[in-house]
Amino acid sequence: MDKLGEATEAITRDCDPNYAARAKACEDKFQTFITTIETLDFKDTHQNDTLLAAAKEYKSECPFGTEQQEATKVALQKRQEKLDKLEGVVLEALKQAHQSQPTPSPEPTPTPTPTASIESSPTVANTPLPTETPSPTPSPTYSPLATPTPTKTATPEPEPEPSPTPTALRTPTNFDCVNGKHMGTDYVICASPQLLDAEARLEDAYRAALAAKGDAVKSERWEWIKRYGPDCGLPLRGRPAPDQIKGAAGCVRDAMEQRIRELQAEQ
Repeated sequence: MDKLGEATEAITRDCDPNYAARAKACEDKFQTFITTIETLDFKDTHQNDTLLAAAKEYKSECPFGTEQQEATKVALQKRQEKLDKLEGVVLEALKQAHQSQPTPSPEPTPTPTPTASIESSPTVANTPLPTETPSPTPSPTYSPLATPTPTKTATPEPEPEPSPTPTALRTPTNFDCVNGKHMGTDYVICASPQLLDAEARLEDAYRAALAAKGDAVKSERWEWIKRYGPDCGLPLRGRPAPDQIKGAAGCVRDAMEQRIRELQAEQ
């Protein structure tokens, strides 16, 4: 702050009887903002939007100078360190769980039972065959030929093809439909088991792409989250109207499937 700004602030502080109260209120609000950064639930899939909303609310009533900017930067760095550490622990746990799965053993091949041949049997080989006595040949008796009746061949009915076993729908692990709905798309996803299954597959694709490309995937993720809801006619934040929740389901599903394919291509 230059000398003119310091002088102006001093005059305002001395002449305004409510200056101290407002300064104390802003200090408390800024501390609440910093606490929000440090304690925001890591399972919140829209953390960036939550923090931006908290910052906007503070700046609408209080000054956001160099001191506040530095304190905010330090809090964000600490939060990022915690998030990186948590993601490392999760990836290591998934890796260990995959390595600990037992490898199925091949089934043993049954040993064929040897069958004794007639030639190798000593009893049969050494026993003389009985001599047959020829019987007198009977005279043939002729009868009229009967006309054969054609026999209908039954046509076997085709067996019905077995119905495919439906794939069980999944539930995402980092998506809370009870306490974690913030964006307009959250209400559409929570209203459909199929969209919850797509969210679970989207989480898998995001983790795999994050392990392959690192922080570049994070920035892409926030940009996509802020874009695809309004593209489907939904508000960015807050509960949409009931007809919007029902009408936007197809658009949200297509956007999620497209994002899954994009993340799989980055792995």
